[in-house]
Amino acid sequence: DRGQLKEALEGYLVLLRALDAERPDAWWEAAIGTAETYAAMNEPAQARRFLADLRRRDPALGGDGPRKRRIVELMVRLDAMR
Repeated sequence: DRGQLKEALEGYLVLLRALDAERPDAWWEAAIGTAETYAAMNEPAQARRFLADLRRRDPALGGDGPRKRRIVELMVRLDAMR
């Protein structure tokens, strides 16, 4: 929100690395935030690659229905930005 996209992205990536083994809800929120930040930085292809890799690693996207829908909807929006 404050326009500090690079700093936000770095923070998300640190959180993702730190919590990768457990993947709690905060990890998933950071993953979504990462993709959204890439998109805000005008890098939708990078955001889409990030989410595609996430889906390859966990096809169920953590098993949470509402979160999975959010991620899939974000993927669709990113595809439309191409």
